[in-house]
Amino acid sequence: MASSSSPIRVINYDVFLSFRGEDTRNNIVSYLYEALSREGIFTFRDDKRLQASEKISDQLVDAIKTSRFAVVVISKNYATSKWCLDELQLIMELQRKNQIRVVPIFDGVEPSDVRRQTGSFAASFQRYENLYTAPEMVSQWKRALNQVGHMSGFHSRTSLNEAAMISNIVRSVSSQLMKMRPTSGVDLVGMEAHMVKMHFLLNMESENEVLMIGICGMGGVGKTTIAKCLYDRFSRQFSAHYFTEDIKKNYKDKGLSYLQERFLCSILRGQHFSFRSDEEGSLEIQARLRHQKVFVVLDGVDEAKQMHALAKETSWFGPGSRIIITTRDWGLLNSCGVNIVHEVKCLDDKDSLQVFEKLAFGGRPPPSDGFEQLYIRASRLAHGLPSALVAYASYLSENKTINMWEAELRKLERRSHKNVEKILRYSYSDLDDQDKAAFLLVACLFNRYPFSHVASFLDDGLPRINHLINKSIISISADGCINMHFLVVQTGRAIVRQDSPNRPFRQRFLWDPAEIYDILEHNIGTDETEGVTLHMCEMPDTLRVSNEVFNVMKNIKFLKFFQHLGDAESNVQLRQGAFNFPPYLRLLHWDAYPFKTLPSIQYRHLVELDLRYSNLERLWDKTMNLSNLRRLDVTGSKNLIELPDFSSAMNFEELIVKGCIKLRQMPESLEHISFSPKKQNHDEMVMTEQTHRNMVMTEHGIQTSTLPSDSCSLQSLNIKNFRYKEFRYKEMNAAFRCNSFELIRSLTELKLVNLNIQNIPGNIDCLVTLETLDLSGNDFAYLPTSIGQLPKLKYLSLRNCRKITSLPHLTQVETLILSDCVNLRWLLFEDRQATNWLLELSLDNCKKVQTLSGKLSHFPRLTYLDLSKHDFETIPASIRELSSLGTLCLNKCKKLISVEELPLSIKHLYAHGCDSLENVSLSPNHSIKHLDLLHCPRLNRQEHEHLMNLFLSNRDSKEVSSLQIDLVYGDVFAYRKLECPADLITNSQGHVRGSANF
Repeated sequence: MASSSSPIRVINYDVFLSFRGEDTRNNIVSYLYEALSREGIFTFRDDKRLQASEKISDQLVDAIKTSRFAVVVISKNYATSKWCLDELQLIMELQRKNQIRVVPIFDGVEPSDVRRQTGSFAASFQRYENLYTAPEMVSQWKRALNQVGHMSGFHSRTSLNEAAMISNIVRSVSSQLMKMRPTSGVDLVGMEAHMVKMHFLLNMESENEVLMIGICGMGGVGKTTIAKCLYDRFSRQFSAHYFTEDIKKNYKDKGLSYLQERFLCSILRGQHFSFRSDEEGSLEIQARLRHQKVFVVLDGVDEAKQMHALAKETSWFGPGSRIIITTRDWGLLNSCGVNIVHEVKCLDDKDSLQVFEKLAFGGRPPPSDGFEQLYIRASRLAHGLPSALVAYASYLSENKTINMWEAELRKLERRSHKNVEKILRYSYSDLDDQDKAAFLLVACLFNRYPFSHVASFLDDGLPRINHLINKSIISISADGCINMHFLVVQTGRAIVRQDSPNRPFRQRFLWDPAEIYDILEHNIGTDETEGVTLHMCEMPDTLRVSNEVFNVMKNIKFLKFFQHLGDAESNVQLRQGAFNFPPYLRLLHWDAYPFKTLPSIQYRHLVELDLRYSNLERLWDKTMNLSNLRRLDVTGSKNLIELPDFSSAMNFEELIVKGCIKLRQMPESLEHISFSPKKQNHDEMVMTEQTHRNMVMTEHGIQTSTLPSDSCSLQSLNIKNFRYKEFRYKEMNAAFRCNSFELIRSLTELKLVNLNIQNIPGNIDCLVTLETLDLSGNDFAYLPTSIGQLPKLKYLSLRNCRKITSLPHLTQVETLILSDCVNLRWLLFEDRQATNWLLELSLDNCKKVQTLSGKLSHFPRLTYLDLSKHDFETIPASIRELSSLGTLCLNKCKKLISVEELPLSIKHLYAHGCDSLENVSLSPNHSIKHLDLLHCPRLNRQEHEHLMNLFLSNRDSKEVSSLQIDLVYGDVFAYRKLECPADLITNSQGHVRGSANF
């Protein structure tokens, strides 16, 4: 994207033709001009575009300066014309300033004669010297000829024939022009990143295969805009092309046969069709296009039958054809066999602001000072959705004062603009009734909630949630939580409000604290409400409710009263007595629950019970039917002395009792339950694993009394806090104590993570079967030398052991994780006779390791090495000796200037965030599979192009996967991530998925 402050260069012509008329006007130039014109390339030719009364010299200068390309046809008599030489001298001067692109055509002459002014060019320059032409002028002409003679161009003597050469010239110019032309009056921020990615996926060089490529993303994210830009850029390379707009609307209004008739009429230009059935239309498309190379965009496909009617199989089209499909539906692409997909994501904050600045007030400066913060606020309100940025910029620009902007922004914070809502409602309207219910449930209650939890709340929850994912309505984050875009959430809540306008007490779901406060305070709830989520800290006052508050609201299934966990008391006050919860609850979440027990009602529908920091002493006074209960969290319930009988909870999965200091034992009923371990986001989880057995360990050590009688058969022991905390020994009696391993000799896996252990017992060598050892996040300064005597130990992780300074002999270990061992100084003791079997070594953020360069040569078998966050300026020299090294990570090495002399075995190189990196030396013999150089601002353009060419030269290899790189030309951000369509990283549905922020 061009900088908004850059001067705008006026462009009047696409191409300026420079030629010697008597040589070429009636042959190659005539044919070339016609070919360019047929492609819609506006071309300047001096004897066609000038009026007789105009001064040609001035007009020529202006035409050259306002052209994107100069096609210079150098023939044997070219240098006999001073006019031609003046043109060329100006063209080459502009080319040096990057103000014009030059395409030389050597028509019947040798480039070497042009460079040296020999052959037919020698006589011309001899004549100029005899005529006493100004030496300075002659010198400039010679310099211009020398420069153009060194350029790569088209040579008539090496081309098959003149027609083929002209075709290649037009194709080259057309392709480059499409990259230079803006799609609209406003430069599209980040569009070039999409174009580069799509160009790679289109694989235009492959003339024999037909490819179908999907463009997928949520509504309003810019799929159609990308497809139009793609069509403008590439379609002219095909003999037949067509952009089918808004298939969804045309199908709904006029049917499939109309789509088929319009499809063929447009591609075959002038022919008319009328089909009696969809089947007849499909057969005709196959018959007519199976030998044609076509470029087709099917925009807005929302049903598989539309694809089946227009482009069911690649065999319907001729070799080299490309079919682009834009849709919101991943499932549709999967069912239609479209496995190459470009995923379009929302803009980041920086790009959003740039787009908004270009659109607000038509790109003109705001009417007064003080709008800068309002621009930022408005752009962030769109949450990166391009259609929302357009709508908000247009809507807000109707107001000229800061006060009006602030008022309108407050309104938009509550509800999105009608144009945005209209786009996003399409996604909702296409769902069936069950999926609509899931959509509204997530929008109103469970955005950012764990995916597995929400699925368990719903009937047929997994397919319901999966449908929303396929429709690009939600996504799942890396930590397993549901993400629904803020504006989609607003749209869902607007739909719920619309069903009961101005009567929130009748809404299906309640989420507004003020409205919930009024409904509960005045006891005016209804049985139409199914879910309530109340942030108690945002209520206008302490809420005092009657014991009968839920008697009428009996159909509530999801009740969530939550608050900041630092608040000791609940802002909702109840009277102890005949208080009851709704009978159909699936989720009961009440932070700081005030009573000592829960009401003794039936909880057979309950799936999740969250009572963090409650005043509970016990949950119930009698045994309950808990057949659907999966999760119980009583974190911080300091008065809890016992847990309920879980004998009926056959679906139980998670129990979280952190901070329950009065809880002394676990119920015997838990011994009969086989837990399914899940990844938790809580601060701490104490857990052990054994076949058909679950144990509990105390925070203060491995208590022999807690070990089962058959502990000698235990194979895996895992005790961890999920976050490392600096241990304050003065505030606590002791850290976790680990005194002996004698009772657990049979372990093959031991994980003691984030426990602040100060010493590892020397008898660890009794664990002769141990294969995996994770001691991350502990406080010991050294390991016992006996650890080097564990014969089967293959994996050792010491991540974030911040006090360790050296290591013992570990020659048997194959994977060694030392990330964030910030005080580690010595990697190994000197023992050149020992054989090291190390294959993977992570030393990221271990900046104090001494003589790193010499030490690496001790590990000749290394295949993976992570040296991220180090302070070296060049990589350690001994890396060149690692002939098996396949992956090297150098991320965020802020002082790294150069990466050179890498072993040829390197397949994966990661060096993003290297602020000082200027040079990456890779040879054509490197078979790079993945190259990540994002956010390396000092890499110059030549280096970018070298790496891009090197990467693309391997694109036919099935091993090539992806390239990530920033291309920055001045202020132009051009490219972020590129993935090859062969043997790629795919999603669970088999799609090739890459991302580029638009």
